[in-house]
Amino acid sequence: SELLPLLQEAERADWNVIVQKYVERPLLVANRKCDLRLWVVVTCWNPAVVWVWPEPYLRLASRHFSWEHAQINDPFVHLTNRTVQRHDGVDAKEPDQDEAHIMMLPAFLKWAEELEHLNAISCWKERTWPKILEVVRTCVLSCKEDVGAHPSGCFELFGFDFLLDSDFTPWLLEANCSPDLCEDAGPSLRRMTETALKQIFELMQGISDENVALPGAGKFDCSVPGSGDWHLILREETLRGTKELELRRAVRASRRPPSVSTSESRSQHRDVLRATLGCSSSVKRPEPKEMGFALQPKELILSPKDPGRRTSESLRAHVRIAPRWQGCQTVEGAR
Repeated sequence: SELLPLLQEAERADWNVIVQKYVERPLLVANRKCDLRLWVVVTCWNPAVVWVWPEPYLRLASRHFSWEHAQINDPFVHLTNRTVQRHDGVDAKEPDQDEAHIMMLPAFLKWAEELEHLNAISCWKERTWPKILEVVRTCVLSCKEDVGAHPSGCFELFGFDFLLDSDFTPWLLEANCSPDLCEDAGPSLRRMTETALKQIFELMQGISDENVALPGAGKFDCSVPGSGDWHLILREETLRGTKELELRRAVRASRRPPSVSTSESRSQHRDVLRATLGCSSSVKRPEPKEMGFALQPKELILSPKDPGRRTSESLRAHVRIAPRWQGCQTVEGAR
């Protein structure tokens, strides 16, 4: 079984692991993997006021998608970050040309009209886009109590990344702070980002001067006078005081399940896994001091050998280890 070696690796890491499973049928554009980058602005955390730029753009991998094991580590096949794909060498462009690994929303929807298994335009408007907005609202509301508040006149810009499957269902990949502002992008993407950034500052100035009248509390998907093309998607009415926020944080923390890092939880976890796999022997863990570095989370990425099957036997696992030296911090690359 390919699962047992992965569990042994996880046990060596003291179960400090992240497990990810690939979407088995990702939407492929020209046989390349892609994702959506959506700009989200929070102009107030308490009460939450959230805006989105209504035209996300697509980021494509440079090379054809493949489940082949030899390509599982190829970033130009499985990653879509613009800062990664521009180093492939295939996409040499002139300053006045758009990047081959970027597709704007109108071009994407025009391409999607050719799909035979669904009505792409209708699906986008009625299902995909509303689900994306609901995910954004949920994410902001889930963490707002931990954030608290920021000073008046400030805002936070996020880049939400979504993967679409072959049925146009969106899956949240991550939400990035300080997203790529695309100053070195092609003309189409650069025009969009420059317009969006300019309108953010105009919106913030209007809010500060009380020239932007927000509607009552609720969920929306529309611009308001003074917001330019930015769409308001959420406004909370209730302003919570500092003491109430602290109380809510404490209550939420008390409801969290016990950490799996406790020795009792780890022992129970190991017993269940060994009983399931019929493995009674224990795996000796290396001591972090002997190895000279702090063990860090390992990503166990499961990908199907055959995207058409959904059984456990069809999964192949790949382990990527990212150690961090003691006393140092890793710096995540540009998003």
